[in-house]
Amino acid sequence: MNTKRRFLVNLFLAILFVSSCCLPILSAEKKGAKYLGAKSCKGCHKEQFEVMSKTKMFKALEALKTEKAKKINPKAATDTKCLKCHVTGLGKEGGYNPKAKDEDNANVAFVGCEACHGPGGEYMKIMAKAMPTGSGKYDAEAAKKAGLIAPSEAVCVKCHNKESPFYKEFKYEKFAKEIYHHNKEHHHENE
Repeated sequence: MNTKRRFLVNLFLAILFVSSCCLPILSAEKKGAKYLGAKSCKGCHKEQFEVMSKTKMFKALEALKTEKAKKINPKAATDTKCLKCHVTGLGKEGGYNPKAKDEDNANVAFVGCEACHGPGGEYMKIMAKAMPTGSGKYDAEAAKKAGLIAPSEAVCVKCHNKESPFYKEFKYEKFAKEIYHHNKEHHHENE
Protein backbone atom coordinates (compact mmCIF):
# COMPACT_ATOMS: atom_id res chain seq x y z
CA MET A 1 0.00 0.00 0.00
CA ASN A 2 1.49 3.35 -0.98
CA THR A 3 2.09 6.08 1.58
CA LYS A 4 -0.76 8.32 0.42
CA ARG A 5 -3.31 5.50 0.54
CA ARG A 6 -2.02 4.33 3.94
CA PHE A 7 -2.39 7.90 5.23
CA LEU A 8 -5.98 8.11 3.94
CA VAL A 9 -6.88 4.74 5.45
CA ASN A 10 -5.37 5.74 8.80
CA LEU A 11 -7.14 9.11 8.68
CA PHE A 12 -10.45 7.37 7.95
CA LEU A 13 -9.92 4.94 10.84
CA ALA A 14 -9.02 7.79 13.19
CA ILE A 15 -12.20 9.65 12.21
CA LEU A 16 -14.24 6.50 12.80
CA PHE A 17 -12.62 6.00 16.21
CA VAL A 18 -13.25 9.58 17.30
CA SER A 19 -16.82 9.55 16.01
CA SER A 20 -17.55 6.26 17.78
CA CYS A 21 -16.30 7.67 21.07
CA CYS A 22 -17.96 11.05 20.79
CA LEU A 23 -21.22 10.41 18.99
CA PRO A 24 -24.07 8.30 20.30
CA ILE A 25 -24.80 5.27 18.18
CA LEU A 26 -28.17 5.84 16.61
CA SER A 27 -30.48 2.89 16.56
CA ALA A 28 -31.68 1.41 13.29
CA GLU A 29 -35.04 1.27 15.05
CA LYS A 30 -35.30 5.04 15.17
CA LYS A 31 -38.94 6.06 14.88
CA GLY A 32 -39.95 6.63 11.27
CA ALA A 33 -36.78 5.06 9.91
CA LYS A 34 -37.37 3.25 6.64
CA TYR A 35 -34.92 1.16 4.65
CA LEU A 36 -34.58 2.24 1.04
CA GLY A 37 -32.12 -0.38 -0.19
CA ALA A 38 -28.68 -0.11 -1.73
CA LYS A 39 -29.94 1.12 -5.11
CA SER A 40 -30.86 4.39 -3.40
CA CYS A 41 -27.26 4.82 -2.29
CA LYS A 42 -25.72 3.59 -5.53
CA GLY A 43 -27.07 6.58 -7.45
CA CYS A 44 -24.54 8.91 -5.80
CA HIS A 45 -22.07 6.37 -4.43
CA LYS A 46 -21.55 4.16 -7.48
CA GLU A 47 -17.87 3.38 -6.88
CA GLN A 48 -18.39 2.72 -3.17
CA PHE A 49 -21.23 0.37 -4.07
CA GLU A 50 -18.97 -1.44 -6.54
CA VAL A 51 -16.28 -1.94 -3.87
CA MET A 52 -18.78 -3.17 -1.29
CA SER A 53 -20.57 -5.47 -3.75
CA LYS A 54 -17.35 -7.50 -4.02
CA THR A 55 -17.03 -8.11 -0.28
CA LYS A 56 -18.01 -11.13 1.78
CA MET A 57 -20.45 -8.91 3.68
CA PHE A 58 -22.38 -8.18 0.52
CA LYS A 59 -22.67 -11.91 -0.14
CA ALA A 60 -23.55 -12.81 3.47
CA LEU A 61 -26.98 -14.26 2.64
CA GLU A 62 -25.36 -16.73 0.25
CA ALA A 63 -23.24 -18.03 3.14
CA LEU A 64 -26.43 -19.22 4.85
CA LYS A 65 -27.23 -21.40 1.85
CA THR A 66 -23.97 -23.38 1.95
CA GLU A 67 -23.67 -26.98 3.09
CA LYS A 68 -21.43 -25.80 5.94
CA ALA A 69 -24.22 -23.55 7.28
CA LYS A 70 -26.90 -26.18 6.70
CA LYS A 71 -24.94 -28.68 8.83
CA ILE A 72 -25.25 -26.33 11.80
CA ASN A 73 -28.78 -25.17 11.03
CA PRO A 74 -30.70 -26.76 8.15
CA LYS A 75 -32.98 -23.69 8.07
CA ALA A 76 -30.18 -21.11 8.32
CA ALA A 77 -31.30 -19.26 5.18
CA THR A 78 -34.75 -18.63 6.69
CA ASP A 79 -33.98 -18.52 10.42
CA THR A 80 -34.29 -14.96 11.71
CA LYS A 81 -31.51 -15.60 14.26
CA CYS A 82 -29.18 -16.05 11.28
CA LEU A 83 -30.80 -13.60 8.87
CA LYS A 84 -30.49 -10.63 11.24
CA CYS A 85 -26.78 -10.41 10.38
CA HIS A 86 -26.91 -11.62 6.78
CA VAL A 87 -29.41 -9.16 5.27
CA THR A 88 -30.33 -5.49 5.62
CA GLY A 89 -33.16 -4.32 7.85
CA LEU A 90 -34.66 -7.69 8.76
CA GLY A 91 -38.35 -7.26 9.53
CA LYS A 92 -38.20 -3.46 9.44
CA GLU A 93 -40.09 -1.17 7.07
CA GLY A 94 -38.44 -1.43 3.67
CA GLY A 95 -36.00 -4.05 4.99
CA TYR A 96 -35.67 -7.75 4.29
CA ASN A 97 -38.89 -9.71 4.73
CA PRO A 98 -38.30 -13.48 5.01
CA LYS A 99 -41.87 -14.14 3.82
CA ALA A 100 -41.60 -11.97 0.71
CA LYS A 101 -40.68 -13.07 -2.80
CA ASP A 102 -37.01 -12.91 -3.77
CA GLU A 103 -37.64 -10.03 -6.20
CA ASP A 104 -39.25 -8.00 -3.40
CA ASN A 105 -36.12 -8.45 -1.27
CA ALA A 106 -33.59 -7.98 -4.07
CA ASN A 107 -32.42 -4.57 -2.83
CA VAL A 108 -31.83 -5.74 0.77
CA ALA A 109 -30.89 -9.43 0.42
CA PHE A 110 -27.31 -8.76 1.48
CA VAL A 111 -25.44 -6.72 4.08
CA GLY A 112 -25.74 -3.39 2.30
CA CYS A 113 -25.09 0.27 2.99
CA GLU A 114 -27.93 0.73 5.47
CA ALA A 115 -26.85 -2.26 7.56
CA CYS A 116 -23.90 -0.13 8.70
CA HIS A 117 -25.09 3.43 8.06
CA GLY A 118 -28.67 3.03 9.31
CA PRO A 119 -31.97 3.11 7.40
CA GLY A 120 -31.82 5.94 4.87
CA GLY A 121 -35.47 6.99 4.71
CA GLU A 122 -34.87 10.23 6.55
CA TYR A 123 -31.19 11.09 6.07
CA MET A 124 -31.38 10.46 2.32
CA LYS A 125 -33.81 13.38 2.08
CA ILE A 126 -31.13 15.62 3.58
CA MET A 127 -28.42 14.27 1.29
CA ALA A 128 -30.69 14.61 -1.75
CA LYS A 129 -30.91 18.35 -1.13
CA ALA A 130 -27.17 18.55 -1.91
CA MET A 131 -27.63 16.82 -5.28
CA PRO A 132 -28.71 19.89 -7.32
CA THR A 133 -25.62 21.80 -6.19
CA GLY A 134 -23.27 19.02 -7.25
CA SER A 135 -21.04 19.88 -4.30
CA GLY A 136 -21.60 16.68 -2.35
CA LYS A 137 -21.99 18.85 0.76
CA TYR A 138 -24.96 18.20 2.97
CA ASP A 139 -25.92 19.14 6.51
CA ALA A 140 -24.01 16.40 8.34
CA GLU A 141 -25.51 17.18 11.75
CA ALA A 142 -29.04 17.06 10.35
CA ALA A 143 -28.25 13.75 8.60
CA LYS A 144 -26.95 12.29 11.89
CA LYS A 145 -30.08 13.43 13.70
CA ALA A 146 -32.11 11.78 10.93
CA GLY A 147 -30.36 8.45 11.53
CA LEU A 148 -27.10 8.47 9.54
CA ILE A 149 -24.59 6.36 11.42
CA ALA A 150 -20.83 6.70 11.22
CA PRO A 151 -19.89 3.02 11.48
CA SER A 152 -17.77 2.10 14.45
CA GLU A 153 -16.58 -1.03 16.16
CA ALA A 154 -19.76 -0.97 18.27
CA VAL A 155 -21.87 -1.12 15.10
CA CYS A 156 -19.82 -4.02 13.70
CA VAL A 157 -19.87 -6.17 16.81
CA LYS A 158 -23.65 -6.30 16.75
CA CYS A 159 -23.04 -9.12 14.25
CA HIS A 160 -19.35 -9.91 14.48
CA ASN A 161 -19.56 -11.55 17.89
CA LYS A 162 -19.45 -14.93 19.58
CA GLU A 163 -23.14 -15.52 18.90
CA SER A 164 -22.11 -16.71 15.41
CA PRO A 165 -21.20 -20.40 15.16
CA PHE A 166 -18.42 -19.37 12.73
CA TYR A 167 -17.01 -16.64 14.94
CA LYS A 168 -13.37 -15.74 14.47
CA GLU A 169 -11.63 -13.13 16.56
CA PHE A 170 -12.86 -9.77 15.29
CA LYS A 171 -10.11 -7.22 14.71
CA TYR A 172 -11.88 -3.99 13.88
CA GLU A 173 -8.92 -2.11 12.41
CA LYS A 174 -8.03 -4.96 10.05
CA PHE A 175 -11.65 -5.52 9.06
CA ALA A 176 -12.27 -1.80 8.44
CA LYS A 177 -9.32 -1.70 6.05
CA GLU A 178 -10.68 -4.71 4.14
CA ILE A 179 -14.00 -3.00 3.44
CA TYR A 180 -12.70 0.57 3.15
CA HIS A 181 -14.76 2.10 0.36
CA HIS A 182 -13.97 5.81 0.33
CA ASN A 183 -11.18 7.67 -1.35
CA LYS A 184 -10.33 11.33 -1.78
CA GLU A 185 -12.39 11.72 -4.95
CA HIS A 186 -15.53 10.24 -3.35
CA HIS A 187 -15.24 11.25 0.26
CA HIS A 188 -17.75 13.94 1.21
CA GLU A 189 -16.03 16.92 2.76
CA ASN A 190 -18.29 16.70 5.78
CA GLU A 191 -18.01 13.00 6.58
